[in-house]
Amino acid sequence: MSGGPVILALDQSSTRTGYVRGRPEGPVVLGSYSNGACNEQYGKALLRYEAWLESMLDGVDLLAFEQPVRPFQSLNLHTARLLYGIAGVIEMVSERRRIDCFEVDTGEMKKLIFGKGGKKPDESVAKRHARRWGFDASNGDEADAAGVFLFTIQHQYPDAFDRWLDRRAAA
Repeated sequence: MSGGPVILALDQSSTRTGYVRGRPEGPVVLGSYSNGACNEQYGKALLRYEAWLESMLDGVDLLAFEQPVRPFQSLNLHTARLLYGIAGVIEMVSERRRIDCFEVDTGEMKKLIFGKGGKKPDESVAKRHARRWGFDASNGDEADAAGVFLFTIQHQYPDAFDRWLDRRAAA
């Protein structure tokens, strides 16, 4: 990849993190990281996440991530601990590495990529929406990461976002 900043966009969940890595105008690479079961060993799980994240950051200029689910939503304590812990790890690593960090509003991201906010669509619908934007997502977390990437481009690099709109219109 040459020219322009490199963005790593993350859609983290308690079990799997989808990611999109690339420049504002492309090309991009999509993938997933399996968090694995932590069996309430949160420290070990967060250390594994930190090691994975560190391995992804060479050459990255901007780290974008989906905000954790809001605490007033129904959420069990186990999932909440993981999601907020992962968000803390992301912000801590970006600070340590002096990489700009951008938190993406989940509802706004969903409106952008899926056409409406609220509940996430089922996986097949999410992947179809991601493909319309030019992302070949293999699961729902990668589709959401594509949304995080697009939202970041829209707000941080609006000229490049126009090109993504052109691609979507051509699809």
